[in-house]
Amino acid sequence: MRAKDRDGNYSLRTNTGYLTLINNIYNRNFTGKNNANLTTQYDSNQIILTGIKPGLMLWATVSASGTLSKNGSNIGTGTFVQNGDALSISLKSSDLYNTTVSSVLTIANRAIPFRVTTKIRGSGCTLSSGDTATIQSIFDSLVQNYT
Repeated sequence: MRAKDRDGNYSLRTNTGYLTLINNIYNRNFTGKNNANLTTQYDSNQIILTGIKPGLMLWATVSASGTLSKNGSNIGTGTFVQNGDALSISLKSSDLYNTTVSSVLTIANRAIPFRVTTKIRGSGCTLSSGDTATIQSIFDSLVQNYT
């Protein structure tokens, strides 16, 4: 890149520098899902893009395990984005207990992961107090009839 002064003259110097295209995009994150059911589709929260230079469109992709939505429409794995776009990721949880799957949204050099972790395998089932009372009543009846 060469700099041009106000008189139209180009600089002969070469310097390494940075071109800032995005600012506030760095404080955007997806909230992970924990204690998820097995083999279930989950949608991330939406993030609204800000901080991209006005009029600039950037390429956004998600890793193949996820599906990208932009402004409420299913896009697939990639699209151009700009200020004001609302992005989210849809991701299927693992078929194994206590396992994390993830999909990563990448915009420019910023990677934003969405993670889904399945619940831990329980040692038993959870019953309501009414179900517990019914089972206890059946058990008591069996004890009386067969002892």
